[in-house]
Amino acid sequence: MEKLTNGDAIIVQILLTFALGLLGLGCSPKNDSGGDGGAQASLDSVTPSLATPVLRITMNQDTNEISWDAIEGASRYDLYISAPESVSIDEAIVLERVASPYTHIKAPGQSYLYTLRALGDTPDVVSEFSVAISDIPSGFLSSCLQQQGVASPIIEGLLLAAAADDCYQLTQVRERVTTLDLAGAGLSDLSLLSEFPAIESLDLSQNQIQDLQPLSQLLGLKSLMLRDNPGLSTLAGLENLQNLEVLDISNSVVADLGPIKDLVNLNSVALESTAVSSLTILASLPQLTSVSLEGNNVERQEDVCPTVTVAEDIARFCLEGVTLSYGIHINKLLGQHCVACHNGNTAPRVNLDNQADVEANAALINARISDGSMPPLGPLSATDQAIFARWYADVVLADGDS
Repeated sequence: MEKLTNGDAIIVQILLTFALGLLGLGCSPKNDSGGDGGAQASLDSVTPSLATPVLRITMNQDTNEISWDAIEGASRYDLYISAPESVSIDEAIVLERVASPYTHIKAPGQSYLYTLRALGDTPDVVSEFSVAISDIPSGFLSSCLQQQGVASPIIEGLLLAAAADDCYQLTQVRERVTTLDLAGAGLSDLSLLSEFPAIESLDLSQNQIQDLQPLSQLLGLKSLMLRDNPGLSTLAGLENLQNLEVLDISNSVVADLGPIKDLVNLNSVALESTAVSSLTILASLPQLTSVSLEGNNVERQEDVCPTVTVAEDIARFCLEGVTLSYGIHINKLLGQHCVACHNGNTAPRVNLDNQADVEANAALINARISDGSMPPLGPLSATDQAIFARWYADVVLADGDS
């Protein structure tokens, strides 16, 4: 095992970068404060008494930064660098008295294995060797590096959004990516996006996406554009995106809205030209104020196309061409907003759960609903007001005139 000290600073840079090309080691001497190399050979026989260091690595294009937390009782740290295929610590180059963080200059095309030992002021105070760490790319970094060289639209978009120069930088600043525009990028695989949980606004329009499961990790997502993905048939993967406010799945073949039934913060949903056949799930979302439904063939029946709902766009769509009736529309509306008080059991003694009472008092009910004085907790939505007013005019008054 070779030992390099502060007095060898220049030799370190030359020998390790060039003469030891077999290992391809390049070292930055700025953190090497030297050492006497005295009793290193005898350390292997000493029972460790210091805590074992834990190494961290930050990989960059040309350097690796090795860091660790201070160990109580340690006065120096020796860093061991070898090739990843090394099977013995004796094959490593040892850099004595290094400080954290230590910047290791890499040789082109080389990979490294690092381990560290803490030592005290006397030869009998040492630690175990740390668990070795390697700079061989894995996970997202490996995938990114593989795609970076083949003009990958998703990598290019991520680099631009993060203002990063390369995959190494991108790995370190993922939290910068909060807005990502990948519209028209020809994408079908979204797996890399699962590594960017800080994304809040994501435009995936005009792609070939079918699987949304990778988006399940984007828990901060607020806006998701999936318009013009003709093969998209399921929203599975969106179930837990509780912060989602805006969703556009227009011009897809999605039929089932079940996966978004619990996304209570949704306030805008675009469903133009989809295969959706029931809007009842959307009708239960309390914040929903905007729904685009052009080009859909939802049957205008109350069980799949609710008219009495907080979502006025749905109500307007579902009311188009529909003949209002007491049993389907008015009883439901009054049951949601009025019957708790006006049930015949408490004053005033009018029972709004009874059709005869409702029709007999329809003029008064319509006036109180229209001026907003009823219900007392707040006026009905404009659509609900219009439903009662239309029923009153088309049914009650018409019957009276006849």
